[in-house]
Amino acid sequence: MPTNLHNATVRPGESFSKADLANAGVKRISLATSLYTYAITAMHEAAKEIQDKGTFEYIDRTTNVDFNTILKD
Repeated sequence: MPTNLHNATVRPGESFSKADLANAGVKRISLATSLYTYAITAMHEAAKEIQDKGTFEYIDRTTNVDFNTILKD
């Protein structure tokens, strides 16, 4: 784990908790494109399910969240 960082970028294969990063002195955590990549990956997996299996089970893994509530923080 790096120490005395002021900025950290979340990348595949380098998973640390927020507490770990704060203990290392990180002041800002950048998600960069990780959330976009995660969303595109989920969309691809859903499309492959429909194409390969003809099912829509991915819908059961979705969430019914009020994003206005989440994003106001």
